[in-house]
Amino acid sequence: MTVSRGVDSNEDVYPILVDANGRPYVNLYDPASVAQSDTIGTHPDGIGIFGRRDATDAWREMPVAAFSDGNVNKGDWIVPVTPMTSEKEEGTKITDGTTTAAVDPDLEALLTVPIEHNLVADGVVFSCFYTFGAVAAATSKWLHVKVPATHYAHMRFRFMSEAKIDYYVYENPTLTGDGTALTEFDINRVTANASNVEVFHTPTISAVGTMIDNGMIGTNGFLTDTGGSISPMRDWVFNASESYLIGANNNDAGAKDFVIQLSWYEEEV
Repeated sequence: MTVSRGVDSNEDVYPILVDANGRPYVNLYDPASVAQSDTIGTHPDGIGIFGRRDATDAWREMPVAAFSDGNVNKGDWIVPVTPMTSEKEEGTKITDGTTTAAVDPDLEALLTVPIEHNLVADGVVFSCFYTFGAVAAATSKWLHVKVPATHYAHMRFRFMSEAKIDYYVYENPTLTGDGTALTEFDINRVTANASNVEVFHTPTISAVGTMIDNGMIGTNGFLTDTGGSISPMRDWVFNASESYLIGANNNDAGAKDFVIQLSWYEEEV
């Protein structure tokens, strides 16, 4: 079958043709004389379309193409989803062929999920804690964070104290003992994945390394003392193949309790 253009050859008009079995189609290879073979692909219901941007020469439903096929133009289109398509639902989808961003037809806005919730849902956010009880005055206690070669650790920490403490974070300490391993928890209790980062309490320290954070909470008054809690306003990205010390020093005159909590998500190197 020879393809002909529309009435006005200067306009981008394509005629609806009919194959040997009476099935309607549009040939986007026009103006070249290319006929659609009855043996290529499966003809969709309604009007078919083939040619031009479609490297596979497969039949498509009008007015949009399916992303399930290996087209060279995958990722170029914003596909309107209507009852005419295989999705059978209203709205619009923005897709690269793998990941789809949905637009809510009522809100007329992209549906998004906060990154922190998404990380928790993926099972890559972990937590652990340790309570140091009755820490003597002028005494420091430490957690040792050991980051493997395969991951970075986006780390947050929180200190809670019965009275005044100074807190510290050190990088690249010299240790002769890791300490006692803590139990680490996947915050998503459905996935319950194992952390790649290891955390220990009470390591054996030869040198604390480089201080990268420091602060204090609470007061040690003459008649009364007060404690409190604090969390830094940022995430620290702890480097792969590195150790860190996170600790606090009791600045009260008497023995006091304090707690160190850690929360982190892991990123592959």
